[in-house]
Amino acid sequence: MSGSRNLALQLTAKQEEFAVLVAMGNSYSEAYRETFDCENMSTGTIHNAASKLMKDEGVRGRVEEIIAARSHAILATHDSTKNFVLNRLMVESISAGGTPASRTRALELLGKTIGLFADRVEIESGERSSTMIEDELRSKIAKVMADLKVISH
Repeated sequence: MSGSRNLALQLTAKQEEFAVLVAMGNSYSEAYRETFDCENMSTGTIHNAASKLMKDEGVRGRVEEIIAARSHAILATHDSTKNFVLNRLMVESISAGGTPASRTRALELLGKTIGLFADRVEIESGERSSTMIEDELRSKIAKVMADLKVISH
């Protein structure tokens, strides 16, 4: 964390603001316009200035730090939400106050989180020759034809 503070301290307030805006998803040009006075600048000039600022090692490093911190926070939130839901399902599965259906559903959902009820599809891997397939089809057609003769008589 001290490296993060050192990089932030090396930047000017404007560079820090630019880095934060870029890390939050703004384009370089949008972040530049938001941070600096661009009233008398052309679009091309703004684009070039923003690109040049992003090439600055300190600014680029700060953007990467902010993105990494945000990613870490998102993952931590995801993990804590997952733990909360799993804990609530555990409580519900043994709760005397819940209905049998709610306890069963809680157990089912807990089982699914560990892959206990994974759907499986079995596929025959036996290979058949074209002659075997043709014989099987002829047999099935003959059976259908025989069934149709029985129905029509």
